[in-house]
Amino acid sequence: MKCYVCGEELAENAKFCGACGADQSQRPAEKNVCVSCGKEIAPESRFCPHCGAAQEQPVAQEEPVFILPELEVAEESETAAQEEIAEAPVMEEAPVIEPEPEPEPEPEPEPEPEPEPEPEPEPESEPEPEPVPEPTKPAPQPVPRPEPAPAPQPEPQPAPQPVQPQYQNPYPPQQPQYQNPYQQPVYQPAYQPQQNIQVNLSGVMPQRTAPVFAQPQPPAYQLPCKRGLLKMLLFSLLTCGIYPMVIYSKMSMEINMVASRHDGKYTIHFMWLPVLAALTLFIYPFMWIHDLCNRIGGELERRQIQYKFSAASFWLWNLVYGIVGALATTVVSYILLEVVALEQMLVVLIGAGMLLLSMIGPWVFIHKMMKAMNLVNADYNRRG
Repeated sequence: MKCYVCGEELAENAKFCGACGADQSQRPAEKNVCVSCGKEIAPESRFCPHCGAAQEQPVAQEEPVFILPELEVAEESETAAQEEIAEAPVMEEAPVIEPEPEPEPEPEPEPEPEPEPEPEPEPESEPEPEPVPEPTKPAPQPVPRPEPAPAPQPEPQPAPQPVQPQYQNPYPPQQPQYQNPYQQPVYQPAYQPQQNIQVNLSGVMPQRTAPVFAQPQPPAYQLPCKRGLLKMLLFSLLTCGIYPMVIYSKMSMEINMVASRHDGKYTIHFMWLPVLAALTLFIYPFMWIHDLCNRIGGELERRQIQYKFSAASFWLWNLVYGIVGALATTVVSYILLEVVALEQMLVVLIGAGMLLLSMIGPWVFIHKMMKAMNLVNADYNRRG
């Protein structure tokens, strides 16, 4: 049995520890725990009821027992060892060779002290110049002082006269202009002969200077004057037909700005056309473009711009040419398809080509209208 405090080996019936004096009757009861999970189990359990691990009984290891030899055996071994030493031949002692003393290292010669540098000779001081004797100054002679002039007596000044304030009335008195309502006006003849008339008998007529009129200043807001057909077609394709509506809207506002103060008319904004067209069975758009073309042509004539444009340009190029071209395209396509009996694809290609030719008229009208508006805007930007 071992002490539960210090681990000293004790007898089975020992009550106290001989090493630390711990009471062995207070020894705690030993607990049997699982070798796998470490929980407490019954001592006779072969498997853990918690984790099911097999409980192997640890094999008690025998502590090594060290047996000391008896004293007699030790004495016999000592006597045998002494006899062996006595029987062994006596060997002469080898002479002890003392090691030679190492030669002491010679002391290194001390370095000779460096000679101190000789002090540089001081530069010889320049000889002091001999003092130059100062010239003797003549004794100052007394200067005669001028006699003081008599002080001028002040002239008597006249006494200042009081300044009278000069008051000026900013509002001069006005005499009331009374007119007698019963007084008859004095009769004056319409023709009065001029006196002292100078007649030029030299025969040379005096030159009259032309009246100078103030040149008009250009307006602050400049109108656009670089619109073109190609630009309009390109931007209409890119914007899916929105750009032409923007151009017509701006032209309706520009013609009002330029011509309304002269002709007294007003062109409605282009964005109202869809509403008015639905109310008038699509008649008002033709009236609107007719009025716009007439106003542009009238402004060209007023500003003396040599370019002809009017509502006749709209009816000629936009409607007559377009309607005639569309009708001609329809008739030719019918004749080629029914009478001549051409292939359908060939007829479609010919009809498309003629339809494109019929669209030349509207394009020519758009070009003429934009050019006329550019000329009006350019003249307005220059003269107002």
